[in-house]
Amino acid sequence: MMNKTIKTKWLKALRSRRYKYGAGEMFNVGTERHCGIGVLLDMTGHYQHACSKSDLVDFVDSFTEFGLTKDDAINVARMNDDGILSGIVDPASAPTSYAEVIDYIEKEL
Repeated sequence: MMNKTIKTKWLKALRSRRYKYGAGEMFNVGTERHCGIGVLLDMTGHYQHACSKSDLVDFVDSFTEFGLTKDDAINVARMNDDGILSGIVDPASAPTSYAEVIDYIEKEL
């Protein structure tokens, strides 16, 4: 079960205007955009650099610390932007906010 304090802070961060929605990377230095997992890692101080989705495995210990399984982290990442990465979703019609990620966190985690 996800740590309730971390979950509450994560949801608050996703709803704030501090983070700009991003896709394809956990954090993009040039655009200063974060995916949902990127917000979690940034707000908890677990990374300070641009990371790709393939780097998710590097943060498995962090997920465990938060009470988040690797599968849950992958689900959030896919929900955030996997369709864009695989070319299934036209970037113009892709999600533009954290709304779907927020719903998943609230209901499933």
